[in-house]
Amino acid sequence: MGDDILVEVNDNGVGISLEKLNELNNRMKDQDYQSNGNSIGLHNVHQRISLLYGDKYGIRMDSVEGSGTTMSMNLPKQKN
Repeated sequence: MGDDILVEVNDNGVGISLEKLNELNNRMKDQDYQSNGNSIGLHNVHQRISLLYGDKYGIRMDSVEGSGTTMSMNLPKQKN
């Protein structure tokens, strides 16, 4: 990752269950995901980054129930 920019935002909240976390991360990667009008923001941003820079870039969510959540956004320093 030496040629990448990694932006992380952490919180110390209640965290997200592993099941919900996997659902959210899979939804962000699903190119065919159709929103009902809610929960489209993370998917939209992840898809735009991935389409522009490639599959290794985008948003990832990590969480531990009871400890908090980390959102990571990986971008290249410059476009290939």
